[in-house]
Amino acid sequence: MTTKTNTNALTDSQIAVYEAHGFHRWTMRDMDRLYINAKDLGLEVEYYKTGNVKNARWNGVHISNADARRLLSSKVYVDVKTCKLSFTTSFDLSDAMSLEEAAKRAVAEVEAELFAPATETATSKRFEVEDRREELVKTVEDFIAERIALTESMELPENAKRERGVAMLERAREKTIDAIRNLPSEYVMYQKLDGNTLVQTYAFR
Repeated sequence: MTTKTNTNALTDSQIAVYEAHGFHRWTMRDMDRLYINAKDLGLEVEYYKTGNVKNARWNGVHISNADARRLLSSKVYVDVKTCKLSFTTSFDLSDAMSLEEAAKRAVAEVEAELFAPATETATSKRFEVEDRREELVKTVEDFIAERIALTESMELPENAKRERGVAMLERAREKTIDAIRNLPSEYVMYQKLDGNTLVQTYAFR
């Protein structure tokens, strides 16, 4: 099994999330791994004073002392360089969750925390851009509305000239708003909230 970031090595911030979920980093020569023990995957163990296993449960299921020892000696880790999940174990109990299932669940919980914030941030950014886009549109609409009102109030010698002026302003409004609607998201935030600047930029170029 590989995590969602299997094309790149884990970053320090991602490693910190794994560690917060019970994984422990181990390095030696070219090996860099994040281990997690069975107790962090659902093993509960009671011991005698001698240190021997007295009673054990695995994800709510009672298991033998021998199975508890098998789980304790199991090795589960995520490779930091490849993000691959690996495990070795001799534990095999058909009526209980397998070690593989428990390990995958643990990794899934980490990934949910790693990737959910990114999704939320992307969604928030998209809403921010669209809000800004609507602000630009409203700025243009208000600007043109003021100019149309001014033109219509003017005492021009010929009504035709006034009508042509209004028609020109309306075309400028449509052309500018259409340009803003199609403006790439990465540029939306850089536009000035100035009606004259926007109209001059997109309507008369």
